[in-house]
Amino acid sequence: MIENSPVKLLALEFHNFSTGNTVDHQPSFYIGRKSIFFRRRKATFSEHTKFSTMQTIKNILGTLLAFILGYAVMVVGLYLSQDLFFGGIHIGETMLWQVAIAGFGAVASAFAGGFVAGKIAPVKTFLPQIILAGETVIESIYLYLTGVFTNPLWFDILSELTLMVGIVAGGYYYLNVYRKDRQPKTT
Repeated sequence: MIENSPVKLLALEFHNFSTGNTVDHQPSFYIGRKSIFFRRRKATFSEHTKFSTMQTIKNILGTLLAFILGYAVMVVGLYLSQDLFFGGIHIGETMLWQVAIAGFGAVASAFAGGFVAGKIAPVKTFLPQIILAGETVIESIYLYLTGVFTNPLWFDILSELTLMVGIVAGGYYYLNVYRKDRQPKTT
């Protein structure tokens, strides 16, 4: 009798199916007109559920990591562009050119944060950027209500809007420009 005869393989396949054996290296097959074609076994429902659950957990943790690292990049950029170089930006005390440079630095750091969040995220959507922008809104409301912000409300609202625009622009650039430039060209 041949080692891998169709009868022996069919018996092995029936045994695996009836016992619920999920060993992945066991071949499934179908018999064609003249030959046997081997293919990989389909995953059982429990295997599929484990894979889907594990993939979902990986996606959630990856998105959370993308948010944290994007936020860290943004905070470091904001610290450098506003607090370290100018000692903080205050309306009426800071000269206009310093406000303009600090504003450009804020947009650049938000852009970098949105870009990093998009690059790290396992699922390439705007979700990390939306979470990052929502967090800046919540943080701004908290800082304004606790009295940490001493500038007028209109100035702080404009500052947060520029951060949100920078975050979304960084994510958009990564998803629609940066990734597309690096995809292989088909001719």
